[in-house]
Amino acid sequence: MLFVRLFLISILLFLEVSLFSQVDLYPIEVDGKYGYINSKGETVIPPKYFYAGTFVEGLAEVREHGLYGFIDSTGEYAILPAFDYAYPFLDGVANVHFKGKKCFVDKNGKKLFLDVDGHVSRSGAKDLFIYHKYPKDGIQSVGNKYALINKDGDWLTDTVFRSIKKFNNGLASVTGKNGEFPVRVDGVGDRESGVIDTNGNFIINYGKFLGIDEFQNGVAWATWDEGKGKNAYEVNGLIDSKGRVLFNDEDQDWDTPIFQSGFHDGLLNINIYFDKERDGRETYSAVINKKGKIVLSDENWVQMTSFKHGRAFVQLPSGNWNLIDTKGTILNKDTIQEILFPVIQWKYKNFFLDGIEPVKVNGTWTTIDVNGNLGDKELRKEYTRGKLERRGDFVIIKIESESKAYKLKYGCWNIKTGAVLLPKYDFLYETRPGSHLLYARQGRRTFYLNRNFNSVWQSEDHELIVRKLNIDFMKRAYFYASSPSLKELERWGGWGGSKNGMSKNNSNLPNNGELQILIDTNSKEKIYNKYESNKILLLNNSHDTIYFDAQDSRLYMNFQAKDQDGVWKDIEYIPNSWCGNSYHTLYLPPDYHWSFISPKYEGSFQTKLRVKLVYKRNYNSEDENVLYSNEINGSVNPGQFTVKLPYQNRGIMDPYDE
Repeated sequence: MLFVRLFLISILLFLEVSLFSQVDLYPIEVDGKYGYINSKGETVIPPKYFYAGTFVEGLAEVREHGLYGFIDSTGEYAILPAFDYAYPFLDGVANVHFKGKKCFVDKNGKKLFLDVDGHVSRSGAKDLFIYHKYPKDGIQSVGNKYALINKDGDWLTDTVFRSIKKFNNGLASVTGKNGEFPVRVDGVGDRESGVIDTNGNFIINYGKFLGIDEFQNGVAWATWDEGKGKNAYEVNGLIDSKGRVLFNDEDQDWDTPIFQSGFHDGLLNINIYFDKERDGRETYSAVINKKGKIVLSDENWVQMTSFKHGRAFVQLPSGNWNLIDTKGTILNKDTIQEILFPVIQWKYKNFFLDGIEPVKVNGTWTTIDVNGNLGDKELRKEYTRGKLERRGDFVIIKIESESKAYKLKYGCWNIKTGAVLLPKYDFLYETRPGSHLLYARQGRRTFYLNRNFNSVWQSEDHELIVRKLNIDFMKRAYFYASSPSLKELERWGGWGGSKNGMSKNNSNLPNNGELQILIDTNSKEKIYNKYESNKILLLNNSHDTIYFDAQDSRLYMNFQAKDQDGVWKDIEYIPNSWCGNSYHTLYLPPDYHWSFISPKYEGSFQTKLRVKLVYKRNYNSEDENVLYSNEINGSVNPGQFTVKLPYQNRGIMDPYDE
């Protein structure tokens, strides 16, 4: 769990490379506690934390007991532990959870927006925030409004907006009460889209545009009506920061690619439609300027990247690529077979990073600069593009593993020095952009490698110590079960699957004559192969079949604990699926049971724990019944009552995204 969180934060740091100043310290884990080493592998801050974050803007969030604080590079607390949960600093403030509420904290330890009646989020501009007032009792006109406030809590606007988009270059698009859903009267829409500056003043007033996207490089796509009254019709086009229309898409025979990310170097790549399909293609690539004029086009261009540093790559029908400048001049002397960017990154935030891009020429991966010159640092072993992923100066290599425990083996290529590490690790990534060390894992051991891939620190290879689970966030519910096919329950659903089938009761099991949940604290099993567990029995000793709503074979069953005020609250949550196929029904006949294991928690305060279950007496009934288990003694941390970590789905078969 802790490793996963460190990994996610490191990826976020990578994506925000220009925003963070760095301290050259790296978190390590020794016997379940975290500390820090320097780039030489020397321990600087001894392992004593249950969680240790990455240093950002000179501070790192750590949890020594139940609450988070922030330390400096000497290990001294710059902000004393007070928070249920904490995230890294960004622009001088950090998101935190304080006594169950979300707020921010500055580097002086001052809590920002703690008592605000609504939600406050970052605006994209330093020291400015977006305030969202929620509707009251579901009445739209009473709430659901946005305003702009500064770090000191001063209101720069009133709560008059339906939405405020993130600031870009000092501008943010806003909508009024009907701006997102135009109501047409006699063919004319309510024009309540505009643009404000960082002082909350209107730069583009309401009255013309139906919608305005985020500004990028001084321009934005917008929607407005042409014509008047019943003859009005909607068009889209480009406007500048003064609200002047640069061009519209009326009567255009082109559109913008789905992965384009706006104008770069004053140019935008587009797709022009052929009169008739050619070679299986309906379009070819071209380039327009901010006036909508086509300045470059070639029917042989299958697709192309955005421009950066005055350069773009174009793909030919052969599948090969050329590097061109803004005049369309081909700069590469050798044939480029592949370029190392995945489709998902065709917004090119890391395109031509440091002026070079990994490319494949004559079957060998090398680099090319903005002038079309090839580098001399090659990756001689052949790998397909899908096996490689660029991370700053490094290209991570991923190949299929023969091990059943790990699906992939990881290696690395340093495109600056030419050093190559053949795939051998179970996991490997750059700790943060420009860092001296990479993090690697192999089996139970973790490593830090320098830029030549020599190990400077590695954990001891001792037998795994089984511990209780000490976390600071709500765990996603994990009680999975299955039941045999039943005709009246046959419908789509249950894609998650479960091998946890029901078993016949025996005389050794408790029998109270009803449906019963029993927590057995004497379990010797390990959960996740490393934590102590409780055994949970769900027994049907009644005379009726009991039914259970489920999501992908996950029961509506979770642990609760008493908080510091003695109130029962969930410490595990049931996630929501957007896919209707996820929802189905399970059943448990009389004299049968399901068996589960759950982690034994430990935390900063002692309390009582129990399991909650939602069930039905009839499979087609909408009535829900709640059953509780026996209570057990245990301990938890404050963050387990309120904090839900972000979860990103992994594809169509994982329809959860929170």
